Amino acid sequence: MLPNPLKTCFVIGLLLCTWQAHAQKENLARDFSFFQNKSREFSAWLDKTGLGKSLAFDLVQMRPLSIGDGIDSTELELVLLIRTNDPDSAIGIWQGLKKGFDSPDDSLENILYRTFIHQMEIPGQQGSIQVCIRDKKRDYNRCFYIYIWQEADEALGTKIKSEYHFKECKSRTFEITVTPPPVKIRGKGKTTKIIKPKIPAANQVFEVIRRYAIDSVLHQPRYRTGNCTDRSPRFETDSLRTSNAFRFTLADLGQEVIPPYTLLGFTTIAMERLTYQFEYYPIQGGFTLKCIIEGKYGSGFFKPRVSGYMNMEPDYNDYLEAYSNKVRRDIQKRL
Repeated sequence: MLPNPLKTCFVIGLLLCTWQAHAQKENLARDFSFFQNKSREFSAWLDKTGLGKSLAFDLVQMRPLSIGDGIDSTELELVLLIRTNDPDSAIGIWQGLKKGFDSPDDSLENILYRTFIHQMEIPGQQGSIQVCIRDKKRDYNRCFYIYIWQEADEALGTKIKSEYHFKECKSRTFEITVTPPPVKIRGKGKTTKIIKPKIPAANQVFEVIRRYAIDSVLHQPRYRTGNCTDRSPRFETDSLRTSNAFRFTLADLGQEVIPPYTLLGFTTIAMERLTYQFEYYPIQGGFTLKCIIEGKYGSGFFKPRVSGYMNMEPDYNDYLEAYSNKVRRDIQKRL
C-alpha cells in the first residue's frame, strides 16, 4: 500500500522542522576567533552610546549548553564590567544607567542583549550577558552580579530576561527576642488580681529605637565639645517606617564605629554613614526584632557624595562587628 502523499509531506516537514530546531543550537565554539574580533565592535558601540564611561568589555567565553537528544552545543557569554571595585557604587552606577536608557517600551538590559546577539550573529537563545565588578585583587566580586539572557515564552515567543544578585555582603545582622516577665498576682482570695504584662507593639518598639538613635548617637558630646565639632549628625531624608519595619540612615557621623587613624601623616576621623533596618515579628508571648546595620565611610578630609562612600568591610570588619554587638545590647536593655 502506497503511503498517503499528504501524510508523507507532513512527516517530512516535521523532520525538517526538528532538524532546523537542532541546527539553530549549533556548536559556536568553532567560531570563537570570530566572536573575539566582534567583541571589539561591541566595545566601540559602548563608547559610541556613552555606556563606555560606566561599562567596559571584559571578555567573551564559551560555555557548554545541553539541549538533549545527545546533541552538543555551546553558549556564548559576554562579560561586562562596571568601572568600580565597590558593590554599592556599582548599584548606583547601574541604576543611573537604567534611568538614562529605560523607557516604557524598552530597557537597558534589552538594548545590551539585542546589540550583543546582532553583532555576534548568534541565535538569541544561545547567548548570555554577565555584568560584574572586580575587586582590588582583580577577582570577580561575589556581592554584585547581573545576568541577562533570552528564553522562549509561550505567550510572547521569546523574551529577554534578567536577574539581579546584590548580596548583603557589607552589613551586620542580629536578632533580639523579647518575651514579657511572668504574670504578676496581687491580693488573695476574691481580691486576687492577675496582671498580664503588656507586649509593646511595633510602633512602640520603633519609637524606642528612634530615641536611642537620637540620645546615644546624634547627641554624643563629641559633636559639641569633642573631636567632631565639624560634623552635623542627622537623620537622612530616606527614612522609612511602616507597620512592621523601620529603616533609617544616620549621616555625618564620626568615631561611631571607626577610631581616629593616620593617613598621609595626618590624624583624621572618618566621615561615617550608618544605615539601620529593623523588622518586627510577633511571636507567641513576645516578639523578635531583626536588624541589619550597614556601615560606610569617607576619608574625613571632605564630605563625599553618597555613591562615593566606601564600605567598612573588609578593612574595618572587626570594628563594625563590635559596634553591631553594642547596638544589640543597648537596644535590648531599653526594651
